[in-house]
Amino acid sequence: AGDRLRAGPAGIGRLLDFGVDRAGRADRADVDDRQQVFVLRGVDPAGRLKLPARFLDYIHTLPDQILFATVVKDLAKIYVNGAWERELEKLPADEADIKDRIARTAEAQGGDVECDPQGRVTLPQKVREFLKLENQAVQLRFSEDIISVYTQERFDAELQANLANNPIDLALAERRGFNVR
Repeated sequence: AGDRLRAGPAGIGRLLDFGVDRAGRADRADVDDRQQVFVLRGVDPAGRLKLPARFLDYIHTLPDQILFATVVKDLAKIYVNGAWERELEKLPADEADIKDRIARTAEAQGGDVECDPQGRVTLPQKVREFLKLENQAVQLRFSEDIISVYTQERFDAELQANLANNPIDLALAERRGFNVR
């Protein structure tokens, strides 16, 4: 098969064999809701994004299969299994005005989405327009019930920055017991 699933920019995740054909369809992914991995995908002209089978398998086990898609810090995010609400709950009660502004902004830029029978989600128009996602290759990262949608350009830039820091990061990690040999 074609591309390989890559570990995320933070270096977290595991490298998996992951076949992707020219249309961006995956044939396999070993991933669950706690792992952090990247998957190459494409957004079609209608703004639909096909999710990998293992992501869908997890989503289909949930009682609430409504997802929330929006833009956070110039990155498309799809929140699964109540993750958006859990994120908002992390903000202290005495900062309700901040919580409200964040929620209103996210809701204005996005909205609820569902998986269609083919395992696709149609990203909200404002998300697609803001990030210019239509007909673009994207990298998906699924971690802790949040799917982050990276443009290929952003993914490549973050990867290059991480690669530049990799020797220093590995030296520090090795001093803390990380096996680099």
